[in-house]
Amino acid sequence: MKFFIIAFLIFLYLLNIIFSHSCTLRNMPGCICDYGGHKCIDCYDGYYYYDSKEMCYPCNKEGCTCSVATDCKKCMKGYYKVDYHCNKCLPSCSTCTNGNSCTKCISEKYFFDNSTNQCVECTPNCKKCNSTNTCSVCEKGYYLKDSETCEKCPDNCTECESYNYCKSCSGNGIIMGDDHMCYKCSDNCKQCKDTNTCEVCINEGYSINPEGKCVSCSSNCYKCENYTSCQACSYPYMYNLFKGKCVFCGEHCSECFNETSCGKCKYDKEKLFNGICIECTLDNCKYCSSKEFCEECESYYINNNGTCIYYFSTTSFKLSITFGFLGLLIIIVLIVILIKKVKGKSQNNDLMYEEEFTQNNNQMYEKEFQITKGFINNYNVNQVDNEDDAAPTVGY
Repeated sequence: MKFFIIAFLIFLYLLNIIFSHSCTLRNMPGCICDYGGHKCIDCYDGYYYYDSKEMCYPCNKEGCTCSVATDCKKCMKGYYKVDYHCNKCLPSCSTCTNGNSCTKCISEKYFFDNSTNQCVECTPNCKKCNSTNTCSVCEKGYYLKDSETCEKCPDNCTECESYNYCKSCSGNGIIMGDDHMCYKCSDNCKQCKDTNTCEVCINEGYSINPEGKCVSCSSNCYKCENYTSCQACSYPYMYNLFKGKCVFCGEHCSECFNETSCGKCKYDKEKLFNGICIECTLDNCKYCSSKEFCEECESYYINNNGTCIYYFSTTSFKLSITFGFLGLLIIIVLIVILIKKVKGKSQNNDLMYEEEFTQNNNQMYEKEFQITKGFINNYNVNQVDNEDDAAPTVGY
């Protein structure tokens, strides 16, 4: 258990390191991340770098690039510096030196007037111009007229060189004839060879007839190969090969062979019998062959002549009691055997202790006997020596 707790704490620690030091994951505002996306190494304009925290913080002064919050080293694009702060340039200026003139325009839709140092907007629908009244490139859908103004292309024309010369068409239009004008294809046609001959219809619900027109598929058919042959019918219809049309399968049928023979039922609670989907409403019944007869019961229920009854019946109860009694008897026998084993082990231990005690006593008695025997022997020797000393000396 301790191992899992330590592993989890290490995982949290590593996760904290990853998220606290990851420039990309934390999505730090104003930060320029390193190549691996782990560390903030520099800041965008309007932010300054805080070394100790390796983060970027916004400058307090608008339009400034700064080294600290209150500093203003230089101005960002679209601003000009005045003393220790930055002011906005004119809306048309990309760079400027004051609030009344520009040094560069924000896009080519403006041209720079050298006489006034101002950026002047081009004429309407002009993408690039050289002066107020002279356009060089027009926006898409417009053409340059007389090298000055931009005029709209004709209807259905997305790009043109002149009003009478279209280069691309919109929607289902097609360029026809030497005049290069856009003409609309026929109704429900996506791509056509000419205004009267369609090649591709707008969707699968249409097919091309012999006249080259897109016509709707037959009734209740959402995909057809031609105007007379259906490939897929709309639910709940099924294509009847013999009748050559989509026929109604029935409310509860998802697939059918004909109007009277169903091939697959729509709902899980329904069972297919003889081409008919039978909805089962009987209690605890999974599938039924009629509204009054159950064919298959739910789990823990058994089928009793078309009726589902709970599996835990009287017979089951008796069996449960019998098996329960047998189980209890087996447990009692096991407990008795265990007690006997424990008791036998205890008796063996008592015998071993008694034998050991007897052996120790015998050894002690033997030792005492040897000591007593030695004492007696020593006493007898001493007595003999004393008698020899007391005997009279016989002279010769």
